[in-house]
Amino acid sequence: MLHKWTNPLTFNAALIGAIATITMVQPQIVLSLTPEEINQQVKGFTVKIDGVEKGSGVIVAQSGNQYTVLTNWHVVDSDGNYTIETSDGITYQSSKIEQIQGVDLALIYFNSSQSYPVARKGNSDKLIEGDTIHYGGYPASQGRVYRFFGSQSITGFVEKADVKNGYEIIFNGTAIGGMSGSPLIDDNGNLIGIYGKTEVNFPGGFSLYGIPINKVTNVAWNQVCSNVNGQVVNKNEKQALVFQISELVNKGDQQFRQSQYPAALNQYRKATEIAQKNNLDCHDPWYYQGITLLKLKQPNEAIASFDNALKSDPNNYTTWCKKGNVLAYLGELEEAKKSYRQATIIIPNASGRSKDCKILSERFSGN
Repeated sequence: MLHKWTNPLTFNAALIGAIATITMVQPQIVLSLTPEEINQQVKGFTVKIDGVEKGSGVIVAQSGNQYTVLTNWHVVDSDGNYTIETSDGITYQSSKIEQIQGVDLALIYFNSSQSYPVARKGNSDKLIEGDTIHYGGYPASQGRVYRFFGSQSITGFVEKADVKNGYEIIFNGTAIGGMSGSPLIDDNGNLIGIYGKTEVNFPGGFSLYGIPINKVTNVAWNQVCSNVNGQVVNKNEKQALVFQISELVNKGDQQFRQSQYPAALNQYRKATEIAQKNNLDCHDPWYYQGITLLKLKQPNEAIASFDNALKSDPNNYTTWCKKGNVLAYLGELEEAKKSYRQATIIIPNASGRSKDCKILSERFSGN
């Protein structure tokens, strides 16, 4: 039986197999991303750092042609020149390095006219034991190729009195040299820490340590919004508005996880209203509003939200896929094809992505 908000129509027999592969009774819609989706994000904003020492880093801010990379101080604390290689294989000379006092962190800058994704800051204060985290970076050995370690677990936290250089998060994973400075990412794709330390546990095994992202207070986080024009007249005003929107989105996320969908929707709507009023391009509140509307069985309104999200970030693979899924549920197969085709333009090889989008992208990309 099709979901009750699926339009009645006669399905093309050639498409039945593809559409039926997704559970049509009730869309399984959650805020969490798959490890494959998180990997695509991490790979985009993680960089390789070379110089006197080797490490990894994460792009955390952009202002014009200047990009800001967050890494460990011990990766760049030796005198010398350092280069930054981005996900497209282009190498840039660092323009400036700044130590962040009190923690083993540093900011390294480079200039480029290219467009690179920027990590979105999460809230490390809400982490607990058992939370799932993911990380990726560039080992110093093995040809310095990118490596991703998904679905690791936080095993504990260092007592406040024993914290040194900011390392508080303890998690499991694989210890490889050159991964210092790698981003720690939660299930929603948010940056919640920086990996930079490993200790051997006797009689065997390792403990990995990370610095909570809330220790970083001197970065103008891009967070949930990007381009600004119109009524936002200065940088401080922009940061205040973006922070306000981020707080609303975070509160909505918490309520969503507690199945408080009307309350979550209210938070996302407040965030989108602020964004619209101030001409801020904000993908995330529109996207999460769409996801919540699906939970409330309002698919047409969800599609409108996804359309607004795509105006802010037209190259967001996941949003095109979600939109395609909803159109397919509604029986609007031609429009669904357009969304899936757009997704395959952004990422031609969709293998390893979320199962439903992968199947339909492959099914429709040649039609």
